[in-house]
Parts: sequence; structure tokens; C-alpha cells
Amino acid sequence: MSNLGFIVGIIVCAACILILTAVIIKIAHTDGQKPKYDERQMMARGKGYTYAFYTAVLVAIIPCFLSEEIKVFLGDMLYFTPLLAGILVHITYCVFNNAYLEMNTEPKRWISVFTCIGIANLLIAFANCREGFVEDGSLKSGVLNLSMGIILVIIMLEILIKSRLDAKEVDDDEESEA
Repeated sequence: MSNLGFIVGIIVCAACILILTAVIIKIAHTDGQKPKYDERQMMARGKGYTYAFYTAVLVAIIPCFLSEEIKVFLGDMLYFTPLLAGILVHITYCVFNNAYLEMNTEPKRWISVFTCIGIANLLIAFANCREGFVEDGSLKSGVLNLSMGIILVIIMLEILIKSRLDAKEVDDDEESEA
């Protein structure tokens, strides 16, 4: 009977995630439609994917040079770190090359979405912190929430910085024209 409850829980959780994702996408796009990228953005995103791939591969090679004790201590993070590094490189490259946010996206909405998700991950991580992040000499999975929270805060800050840089650039252009 407990297996049935577990399976139902997973199905309900997956359905909630799908519904929440659809709602977030609807809210984030100004016209309520699918994301729209121009050709320049698509090319920049392709370059971002390339840099992300090579970063993930390089980070995945690092454990070859680590001692067995460190590998045991890192536990599951040993497998997630290359993915997280690749994701962060891709998003950072795309943000600073104006290729992360779609043409029909309101940046303030995305910032609020990243803030909420980041805070939720940090709260989960801090709840896990009470019990400690290390169990039996290995990092627990709660460290992944902490990592995701930090990455989402970094992404939010990057988007804010890029928005400010773009606004300053527009102001400078207007002053030079006057």
C-alpha cells in the first residue's frame, strides 16, 4: 500500500510542477505566447551552449585528480557540479550577450520568478542546515538546494546588472545625440 501512495505522490508532484511551469511561462511572457528569439539571439545561445558544454566536460574531469576521500565527501555533488557549472556558464554568457531573455519577455517578471525560486531553494537548504549538510562523511542532498539557490541569486543579479548597463548605455547614447 505504501508503494501506491508513493507513486500517487510522485504523479501529483509532477502534475503540480507542470502546471506551475505553464503558469510561470504565461506570466513571464508579455504577450502570453511562446518564447521568441531573433537570429542573433539564436546564434549567441548556440555559442553559450558550446561554452557550457566544454565547461561541464572540464569540471567533470576534475574528480579524476581528486583523492578518494574527497570524492566520497562530495557524494552526489560530484555528479551535479558539472551540470550546475555548465548551466551557470550558459546563462551568464547569454545574459551578457542579450540572448537569455526572449524578445517578448518582461525582465522584471523573470527577476521575480528567479527570486522566488532562489529563496525557496535557500529556505529548503537552511531547513536542512539545522541537521547539518554532512552525514556519514558525505555531503547530503540538501547542498544541492543551497547550490541552486546561490545560482539563481547570481542569475538574478546578472540580469539586474545587465539591465542597468543597458539603461546606462541608452542614457549615454541619448546624451551624445543631444
